[in-house]
Amino acid sequence: KSNYTDPAYENKSNRIDDEKHARDNLSGLLTEYCTNVKIIGEAGDIESAEQLIIDLKPDLLFLDIRLSKKTGFDLLSRLESKKFGLIFVTAYGSYALKAIRFSAVDYILKPINHKELVRAVRKFTDEMKYPFRPGLEGYLSGRALVRSGWFFPHKSPVSSLLLNHDLFDTVVH
Repeated sequence: KSNYTDPAYENKSNRIDDEKHARDNLSGLLTEYCTNVKIIGEAGDIESAEQLIIDLKPDLLFLDIRLSKKTGFDLLSRLESKKFGLIFVTAYGSYALKAIRFSAVDYILKPINHKELVRAVRKFTDEMKYPFRPGLEGYLSGRALVRSGWFFPHKSPVSSLLLNHDLFDTVVH
């Protein structure tokens, strides 16, 4: 059994999917395999999802691509603040490149393989725990990197680290 638990890094998350059974399936998998992820909200459409994100300020967002007649990308474009990690969970494999451009931590295809879910959550948690790659510590001591307007909060002395294809857009003190 593959699972991931890191109680020092409990992540508040929201599930955004227009299919209730898909949200329930994801919750069950997270409960069983990723106990450090706490679901604090869910939504099935863009309007309620936007308000949910503003009100609850999740650390991590599980987002479907197709949300009725709109997309998860429409939701992301509407948000002024994107201070959360993003994992797409979708049946559409053709949007992976666009997801990368929206700074997704990972992209999981439905039906969800629990090992892929564990890997994605671990990847997000590791980004929060270890914001610097080896070799950057001296150069970036006490700084944060911001990529394309996206910001990931970190539960460490450093505010954040975001890399855009290994090129830095802005360094923020």
